[in-house]
Amino acid sequence: MEPAGPCGFCPAGEVQPARYTCPRCNAPYCSLRCYRTHGTCAENFYRDQLPNVLFAYAHTLALYHGGDDALLSDFCATLLGVSGALGAQQVFASAEEALQAAAHVLEAGEHPPGPLGTRGAMHEVARILLGEGPTNQKGYTLAALGDLAQTLGRARKQAVAREERDHLYRARKKCQFLLAWTNENE
Repeated sequence: MEPAGPCGFCPAGEVQPARYTCPRCNAPYCSLRCYRTHGTCAENFYRDQLPNVLFAYAHTLALYHGGDDALLSDFCATLLGVSGALGAQQVFASAEEALQAAAHVLEAGEHPPGPLGTRGAMHEVARILLGEGPTNQKGYTLAALGDLAQTLGRARKQAVAREERDHLYRARKKCQFLLAWTNENE
């Protein structure tokens, strides 16, 4: 959503035009200072979307044996179909809801079940999020999101239809935001 109007968090007398919007509640804000004044709404948004994206990534990676470029279009179609956060621009209220949504897509038979199954994909999400341990907890998450962003970028270059390129661009952009958020927060 394109922000419109003044920032809702600037101090009185210093109001600036809004350049950004909160991804969860669409509140307009102008700067990092005002974003932080807004509170944890956007932080919770990223925390709640991440498991959905990682579930779809783990499932799709296992299904396509690593993402061969010859199957790149199918890989991305499955990924975006399983991940409501990337494909359908769904917003989840909790990490549990995000995981349940991805699992439901597989259980409903909308996409091939893959070798991991629902429980195996859940296990892989936990492994990715926990990383190597307390000293490098976010390493696997950063690697997964980085690989995913690169894969979506390659697919976008191969896509012929403008609508598909735009869809892949938005998904890649969200992965990049999640990557930056994870690097800074987790």
